[in-house]
Amino acid sequence: MIKGSYWDRTVLFFQLAVLCCLAHAQSTGSILGSVTDSSGASISKASVTITETTTNVQRLLTTDSAGRFVANVMQIGKYSIRVAARGFQPVVKSGIVLEAEGSPEVNFTLSPSTISENVTVEANPVAVETTNASLSQVVHSEQVMDLPLNGRNFVELATLAPGVSTGDQPSDFFSGGASSGSETSIRGSFSLSFGGSRENRTDWLYDGVDDGELTSGALGVVPSIDALQEFNVLTSNYSIEYGTRAG
Repeated sequence: MIKGSYWDRTVLFFQLAVLCCLAHAQSTGSILGSVTDSSGASISKASVTITETTTNVQRLLTTDSAGRFVANVMQIGKYSIRVAARGFQPVVKSGIVLEAEGSPEVNFTLSPSTISENVTVEANPVAVETTNASLSQVVHSEQVMDLPLNGRNFVELATLAPGVSTGDQPSDFFSGGASSGSETSIRGSFSLSFGGSRENRTDWLYDGVDDGELTSGALGVVPSIDALQEFNVLTSNYSIEYGTRAG
């Protein structure tokens, strides 16, 4: 009887652990920024409401003593941010695009509230990444769906990123030609080099989960192109969390 109870608890714990892992296996980013007044002084305890415009899901934050706010583990998508503080006019910035592994910085300057009015600003995506030194390029859903592909394999679109090249010899390690004799070649994976690295030194992550073919560095399971929203190609200076292989 005790043994059965022990195993029930063990199985339940294992299921919860698996569910937790699955819940965190997704493409996310961060949104950060600051809130100041017209003189440049920081505004603490300002309310920050971040809204995903497609689903209308909101996250509520408060600025710290330095007027800063950070929203981590945010789903990729389009957002609007509303900032309000006592004695100041509220400001809304919309059209903020959060890409995979991105961290756009959105800053606000509030004016004193003399009359009741709202200020709305249409924001453009941040052109320069100020908080991440990695060299990367995001391939968006429009490119995934609209650009012509041979066999509907999204891997070809990785060559849109600078520093990425394909193997052009029939005997390349996994170029898609049967003459190379590798399992990954026969399956149709593409031979890619990132920043001059060897073609079999490429790492693949799908929603944060390792999707690499262990012996060759090829893509393990090729997802349907209809299941992809966007993907990020990292070529240099990326975080240590991506340290499995060279590209």
